[in-house]
Amino acid sequence: MAGFSADGFLAKVRAHLPVESRDGSPEDAMRAVEAAGRDGKSDRMERGREPVPRRHLPDLPAFCDKFLSKFPPQLRPLDVVLLHGFILEQLLGSPPGL
Repeated sequence: MAGFSADGFLAKVRAHLPVESRDGSPEDAMRAVEAAGRDGKSDRMERGREPVPRRHLPDLPAFCDKFLSKFPPQLRPLDVVLLHGFILEQLLGSPPGL
């Protein structure tokens, strides 16, 4: 995306979600995501060889009600809705449907 900045993106994410950074291998990061996922949705991203910190949604229903209210309630917790409706549209300003 034109003008994308990892630091700017993380600042936007941190305004709404807990974000955790940790040292370790990609495998260590995936284990942390799996462990956190037992208590809610959790993910991580990489940009090339540089990891982007893990994001965690501990109270998924409340988050979905607040940020994804334009979607039917049964669709809000789907990963694709979280990605497109919140991250791409709201945080990165991408138009719907891209």
